[in-house]
Amino acid sequence: ATPSGKIEIYSKVLADQYGEDNPEIPPVPKYIEPRDGRNSPIAKKYPLVGFFPHPKFRFHTMMGNVTWLRELYKIKSPDGQEYEPIWINPVDAEARGVRHGDIVMVFNEKGKILAGAYITERIKPGTVRVFYGSFWEPEDPGAPGSLDRGGSANVLTTNEPMSCHAHLHRFQHMMVEVRKWEGQS
Repeated sequence: ATPSGKIEIYSKVLADQYGEDNPEIPPVPKYIEPRDGRNSPIAKKYPLVGFFPHPKFRFHTMMGNVTWLRELYKIKSPDGQEYEPIWINPVDAEARGVRHGDIVMVFNEKGKILAGAYITERIKPGTVRVFYGSFWEPEDPGAPGSLDRGGSANVLTTNEPMSCHAHLHRFQHMMVEVRKWEGQS
């Protein structure tokens, strides 16, 4: 449904509405590097792209307390605590001394969570995946940035809008780092 009725590489509609030189929505499609993506200065400190997709076994937090569903995907620590799984490639896990089933801390400047390492080649090196929407279980609910034992990936994201034209929050991915949990933040 373009003005010409054909595929348009240049969008006159976008140019007229947002301007020829708008860096966030140009009239010619192009890749726009995220502000805090893999090539940003923050990636030196937090080198892994953390993806936070919709959960497979629950709807946000709903169904998160169903025991038999939790048994399908949670990672249990030796003390019986259940952790949200974090998918990590064997290359990244080895570089961090992490083994399958280890409890790890996933963190960035926004927050930190605990998760259970699920090592798999089904995720690309340089990326990790934690489902969003798990129950928030901070050590100290009154302290900003308190360690979340529930593995809620939401604490690693931002509420900044995607752009000045899309007032949606950027919660699907953020740069993070992972390290084996030794009992201290």
